Amino acid sequence: MKANVLKIPASGGWEFTEVEMAGGEVPLEFLQSAVGGWIECVGLFGTGMPELDIYLNEEGKLMGLPPNIMATRLSGIDRHGDLIVGDAVVCARSGQGKTKGLSASQETALRKLLDGSVA
Repeated sequence: MKANVLKIPASGGWEFTEVEMAGGEVPLEFLQSAVGGWIECVGLFGTGMPELDIYLNEEGKLMGLPPNIMATRLSGIDRHGDLIVGDAVVCARSGQGKTKGLSASQETALRKLLDGSVA
């Protein structure tokens, strides 16, 4: 089974990417590869979609990764004086806490956010 996730590179832009699911979840290996290391999960509560999470490199600041302005704005973490660095991935979360792909309605909502005020 395949599903879409949102990749937000630190270099700018964004894209929905199809991922092969493993055991009904987005594979840990995909997330680690996408962010370039150990992952940290931050809830996207400020988007009005509390079932979404953003994954980033847990050691990104220690590694000196570049700021990811789009991911920072999408997460709302900038309101707390912080920022996201490095590449980021947005996924959905099931009621059981599993990391899953985005639904069509979540993709549409994210597109509106990214094409509008967040961009």
